Amino acid sequence: MTLLKKFPTTAFLLTLIVAVFLSMSLSGGTTLTPNLLRWGAIQGVLVHSGQYWRVISAAFIHIGVLHLLFNGYAASQLIPLGEVVFGSAETLGLFFLTAAGGGALSAWGNPHNIAAGASGAIFGLAGALITALLSHRTALPDGAQRKLLQAMVPFVGYNLIIGLSISGIDNYGHIGGLITGALAGLVWPLHARRLRGVFIVACALVLGWTVTQQFTLARVFHPSVVESDVQNFLSIHDTMMDVLKDIETLGEDQPPKESKEHVAHAIAQLATLHDQQPQMLQSSELADRRRELTAIVDDMTALLHRVDDIFAGKSSADEAALSGLESVLDRYMAWSEQMITWANQYGYDLQRVPQNKE
Repeated sequence: MTLLKKFPTTAFLLTLIVAVFLSMSLSGGTTLTPNLLRWGAIQGVLVHSGQYWRVISAAFIHIGVLHLLFNGYAASQLIPLGEVVFGSAETLGLFFLTAAGGGALSAWGNPHNIAAGASGAIFGLAGALITALLSHRTALPDGAQRKLLQAMVPFVGYNLIIGLSISGIDNYGHIGGLITGALAGLVWPLHARRLRGVFIVACALVLGWTVTQQFTLARVFHPSVVESDVQNFLSIHDTMMDVLKDIETLGEDQPPKESKEHVAHAIAQLATLHDQQPQMLQSSELADRRRELTAIVDDMTALLHRVDDIFAGKSSADEAALSGLESVLDRYMAWSEQMITWANQYGYDLQRVPQNKE
């Protein structure tokens, strides 16, 4: 109760961090990629695709108990200092701002890695305190300012060195938070009573938006449907790779009869895929991908029929058909990359994704 009265922002943020950790532990764990992504960890490709809320939500997610304990201890030391120097509501605003700054740089610097943790915001608070103290903007006595600086500067330097020395640490998140906080510390209001309501409302809106987006993602996620769609995608990809092999032989020096057989095989593969499509990719979020695949399969089939007519002697050489096949294959490869990104969102590891701790 004393902590809540004296340092309400510290109590609120630590409670939220622990609550998220316990909830994740009971719903899939805190170290598995699928659950980290479902709860809002950062992955650059997902942030770039429009899931900007992850730069905030990731600050409340921790990968394992040691990660939680380390960041929890650092937060319990730095957030109260922020409340003393800036004020409680102002420190809450700083936490969200610097978490976003660290998350944004992390998403830019490590587009395929998983990142989570409060340390971007912790570095941000440290940076804000250092610049506020150096610019003598605080109301603390000179002696207290010197002692605080003597503690803060080594803390930042030591942890940056540790981060650069150990693999799996998200230094982009640390540096992004530190820079954001250092700049904010030069201008951030100190105990601005008239702005406290603004800070609280702004933080509540950001947190509400983040939770809403995360809840929407969790609600859309149906493990059985997604598992089925991932397996169907892999089946589609195998079929398309067989078609690609058939098409590649058309540029080789071989008898027309063999070329015609390859074309016929490719057409048959595509016909089977076309018939199976209605039962494939059932997730509601894949509606656009289904339509794109249908168009690709139909266009490729039409072009292969034109090529088949050439080998059957029904028409003369059709260079446009051959070049058109190359274009449609490029469209398919771009489509498959989108599907891989979608599958990675749910941790299906179609390309291995390392995890970074902030």
